[in-house]
Amino acid sequence: MARIRRRSDRAHGFTLLELMAALSVIIVGLVALSGYLVSASGQREQVTLRHRVLAEAQNILEEIRATDPYAIRATYDGATFPVEGVQGVVAGGRTIAVAVDSSDPKLLTVTVTGRWRARGAEDSLTSRTQIFNRNG
Repeated sequence: MARIRRRSDRAHGFTLLELMAALSVIIVGLVALSGYLVSASGQREQVTLRHRVLAEAQNILEEIRATDPYAIRATYDGATFPVEGVQGVVAGGRTIAVAVDSSDPKLLTVTVTGRWRARGAEDSLTSRTQIFNRNG
């Protein structure tokens, strides 16, 4: 007995409608992924700028700690510093400002503040240290 193969009424493959639906799903996924990548890139830039400002603020604080306590206020109070590659918002486009509080002559309080702008938003960080003045 010979077997007769039946041919299906439907041809094998995908219809145009199925292909369009699949492409639509892929496009929506790619758009969502691109939004995530843009957001991640902006966050990476913010972290990089914050790291640069923090590193420079730490360098300035170390420099101040190495200075004779008598000279700290005269040398650093009101001083501003730029940070390479960072758009500062402190006086003159600089990024870091230093303030020295010497209301207690035996204990100087040094505040280093970094302020910068990235992607239209302003960000800042502040670091404070106290320096004991033995001869104050």
